[in-house]
Amino acid sequence: MKEVFHVSSGGLIEDPTSTSSITWTSWTSVLGPEVLGMWPVGSSKFKVDINTVHVPHCGGALVAGDDLGSVNLFKSFPLKDCPASSIKYFGHSAVITCVRFTSDDEYLLSTGGEDS
Repeated sequence: MKEVFHVSSGGLIEDPTSTSSITWTSWTSVLGPEVLGMWPVGSSKFKVDINTVHVPHCGGALVAGDDLGSVNLFKSFPLKDCPASSIKYFGHSAVITCVRFTSDDEYLLSTGGEDS
């Protein structure tokens, strides 16, 4: 369950129908029903962690960085299929710590925790 608060009053919005149709301007959470499809089957068994995600400003896609140094591009968002198909990119020596699209969605930037 999401807890959504009204900005001006600070009060919790308790009506789920009010929050279910919200179109978020950004998404960086690795948890929630919207991103279940990005988790590999058996990820808890194999200790694969997804550390960072980002949805471009235009929506419709999601990128995720994981502990294995890969950046995964999903061509849809939310990820309703489980597991969702993705294009996998490599280029970091270890864990991906952050992924972000630029403000014009033209480029994707990623940082690795062990890069030198």
